[in-house]
Amino acid sequence: MVVKALLDSESHMRVISITIFQEGESRAKNGTDSAAGAEATVAANMPIASLWKFSCTGAGVCCDCLTFSAPYFKILRFFERSCELSGHSHPGGNYIMTQRVGGSTALDRSDVEKIGQHDGRTILMVLKVNEGEFGMKKFRITLLVVENNDYQTEQVISAQAAANRLGIQLHVIHTEHDAIVQGDQVLRLLQSAAGERPDGILFEPVGTPLAQAAKLAASVGVGWVVLNRESVDYLSDLRQRCSTPMFSVTANHADVGRLQGEQIAHLLPGGGTVLYIQGPSDNDASKRRCAGMMTAKPANIEVRALRGLWTEESAHHAVTQWLDLNIAKGLGVGVVAAQNDAMALGARRAFEDRAAGAARDRWLSLPFIGCDGLPGTGQAAVKSGRLSATIVIPANAGNALELLTSALQTGKQPPACVNTEVSSYPPIPSLKPVAG
Repeated sequence: MVVKALLDSESHMRVISITIFQEGESRAKNGTDSAAGAEATVAANMPIASLWKFSCTGAGVCCDCLTFSAPYFKILRFFERSCELSGHSHPGGNYIMTQRVGGSTALDRSDVEKIGQHDGRTILMVLKVNEGEFGMKKFRITLLVVENNDYQTEQVISAQAAANRLGIQLHVIHTEHDAIVQGDQVLRLLQSAAGERPDGILFEPVGTPLAQAAKLAASVGVGWVVLNRESVDYLSDLRQRCSTPMFSVTANHADVGRLQGEQIAHLLPGGGTVLYIQGPSDNDASKRRCAGMMTAKPANIEVRALRGLWTEESAHHAVTQWLDLNIAKGLGVGVVAAQNDAMALGARRAFEDRAAGAARDRWLSLPFIGCDGLPGTGQAAVKSGRLSATIVIPANAGNALELLTSALQTGKQPPACVNTEVSSYPPIPSLKPVAG
């Protein structure tokens, strides 16, 4: 028998499926040995999919159950035949009660909702609970984001959508592109009073991945998710020493660079020169994307690199300054590539603003390629012709939030590193090579 129950809160509902498996149908009419051999599995979708098992043993009308570690609900009693609920006697049937961990078992009849029956006599009843009551916890998660380009904006949108689905409280902190400022903000969160401290923190490191702050998070039980950083050396040790959820969610940035190197190779089949705009020199994603690109490009393609800060304006400034150099005038660039779409578009705008005449036409006829590939920006720029290609890197903050919430609910660690799939847009074979 499967019974679906809707447990309401003011803003959302959670659904649980309760399946009762019984080894035999015989029941002692006097109520003794009533639950012998009974086993139940609760499959929870609230909003994760996990399984817990508990068994009912004992004798008498009210049989104690082994409690199970469901995050929101604690099954306390399995009632057979008849049951007293705060002085109310209910006719024959089976009941499952839920209550706040450590709270009172006293219930009013209005607290209990009949939700189904089986073969005319088995009745399951479950508390109708409001958020924050009877063991239901609304997690508070903080996302720190350097919202300086469209991808970071999409990260916030992704995380907020996941928070709304999960019924958790998301606090977004917009931080500067400054490792010291980011570190100070994280430490203030971790050192706040227990009642004000978040249950989890998600962040993309500006500089280092904040190893000391991670140790503090582990010690105070704050979940810790590093976004878009593959090499987080301290995670393995902390995961072995504590049960606090600690993991990373990231694209494989070497794969991003490799795909971009393959795009460049397809666009310049006879070799040539690429003007390559990188992210900050201390950024792990920038380093790994560059390494991946360099391994994938053919040896007959030369790379001339400039630096940006992931923003359109930073690339516009870098390319504008570069155009003032004599070397720019005689360099036969065949492709302009950037480590994200914002910088690719910033580079293109610099050529639009600074170059003139035939030189301007030539620069703007070149393929401009980037990374991130969000539908409303990078992919839209490809469709409009402002970019020739991009690498699609889906926003992963929402997925990270779901994994963290599941880990906080179940006490089970996710994998140490969860990878986001990346792809070329459009597919590499469809790119038009530059004319020799």
